[in-house]
Amino acid sequence: MLHEWLKTKAGAGFMLVGEAYELDEGIGIAVRKEDDVLRQRLNDALAAILADGTYKKINAKYFPFDIY
Repeated sequence: MLHEWLKTKAGAGFMLVGEAYELDEGIGIAVRKEDDVLRQRLNDALAAILADGTYKKINAKYFPFDIY
């Protein structure tokens, strides 16, 4: 990830600038159009980790900012 590279010797002369870029509804997981069961299971799993705090733990481990 870019933020990790910035911490290295190679990234020492660089920094992130400007405002965060928002993708709104532009990020997703691709599933077959007809695979409603899988789509619902993925949506339920994402909702569960957001609700119980698991998402925040994972996000904090890998990113210094919220990616959701």
